[in-house]
Amino acid sequence: MEQKIYKKPEPKKSKVNWKKLLGILLIAATFAVVIIIAYPWIKYFVEKDVLKKEAISIVEIPNVDQSSEYKQDIFFNLETANVKIVAPVVEGVDEVAFKKGIGHHPGTPWPDDKRGNVILAGHSSDLDPHNQYGQVFRDLGKVEIGDQVSIVYPDSEYVYKVEAKYEINPDDITLFGQDGGPRLTFYTCSPVFTTWRRLVYIAKLETVKTENK
Repeated sequence: MEQKIYKKPEPKKSKVNWKKLLGILLIAATFAVVIIIAYPWIKYFVEKDVLKKEAISIVEIPNVDQSSEYKQDIFFNLETANVKIVAPVVEGVDEVAFKKGIGHHPGTPWPDDKRGNVILAGHSSDLDPHNQYGQVFRDLGKVEIGDQVSIVYPDSEYVYKVEAKYEINPDDITLFGQDGGPRLTFYTCSPVFTTWRRLVYIAKLETVKTENK
């Protein structure tokens, strides 16, 4: 009779489930992207609504170095119960201009030309830590119809009263119209930390205060 020899079975080699592993990696990557995108929103609302870090938003940067290329004497002034903004107005609406202050759209009037529409734009949520004007219009949404805003322009202060507030698509150019008398249009991206929409304010010129020399 032939004797059978018992052989210990070899352990089965575990196979990597590549589909499962890929799925886990994709889920992790998606989660990381969501966290990165959502972080500024979360931080903003936690500070504002949970921690009540600031009862009032103040962006006040009037001390421009008058000996540098930033020399100018045009300032945007807006003050309500919840918002105070004092910042320089510079020519241009590109990133170079937005690092110097609130941008004036080239080709649109300045306040001393009382026939048309002065158009200004500013960042609401640029996260560049080196840009002191990156969030100059962060809390612009708190401004309401009836509030006053002014522009100090060389030797005069042009005072406007907000009469319209609305949102438009980024490609909507209706805000650039020049009909309708002397006024000020200023806008920023909305909601904060996105570029999905534009929050627009229209203010009508009320008075001009001139310095007595």
